[in-house]
Amino acid sequence: MEGLSGLRVIVTGASKGIGRLLSSRLASSGARVLGVARSVDRLRVLEERFRGFFYGYPCDLGEQPCRCCDGVVEEALRRLGGIDVLVNNAGYAVYGDVYSQSLDDVLGQVYVNMVSAIHLTRRVLDYLLEKNRGVVVFVLTGAVYVYVRGLTVYGAAKAGLSYFAEALRHELEGTGVRVVTVYPGAVKGTEFFSHPSFRGKKVKWSTSVEKVVDAIIRGIVDERVTRIHVPWWVGLAGKLSQLFGLTVSI
Repeated sequence: MEGLSGLRVIVTGASKGIGRLLSSRLASSGARVLGVARSVDRLRVLEERFRGFFYGYPCDLGEQPCRCCDGVVEEALRRLGGIDVLVNNAGYAVYGDVYSQSLDDVLGQVYVNMVSAIHLTRRVLDYLLEKNRGVVVFVLTGAVYVYVRGLTVYGAAKAGLSYFAEALRHELEGTGVRVVTVYPGAVKGTEFFSHPSFRGKKVKWSTSVEKVVDAIIRGIVDERVTRIHVPWWVGLAGKLSQLFGLTVSI
């Protein structure tokens, strides 16, 4: 795709779902990608498929604190020769009431969905601001707009990251560094709902991995884009839910 060739991109959550397809699309278009994920084997498959365009970096973003986060930036500078784009895509949820979840599960969700993304963004900004250019993408969720029973921790962490991203956009005005926020609904084709805690739950899909990846790429290449809802009505439904204080269940 025009505008992607030659870009140097960090993608978190690169081994599956949205991150895997995004990494594949970027590498196929001539971008050079550092993919961050826990699964060494899955990263190795992408490295073999996209030699010279995809590099895997095993990192557990749920570690408290994230000891490998600083290494992500160092590896990107070493492997890619620089950074043009950071895509904060990693995320996972454990379904259930807060008091039924282990403290490890609670804190793991907070770190993966918010703290480590902020950590990586802060480190990458050191480089991007020095160059006066770049894009930071945050893959969030339509769940930040509505209270979802059983996703209290996940929703709270993503809502915190949403606040960070939207406020950061204003802080970075005039610096040459752009912030893009992407808010998908329930995405069909990922392993997000494969966690055992979702067993027996029926999900009403509202979009696909392909459409979310299309939105992310549009946000990267089109300087006019700042916020995307996938599908478009997620934002409208969210505002109505907030207005009336609605709570929903899966």
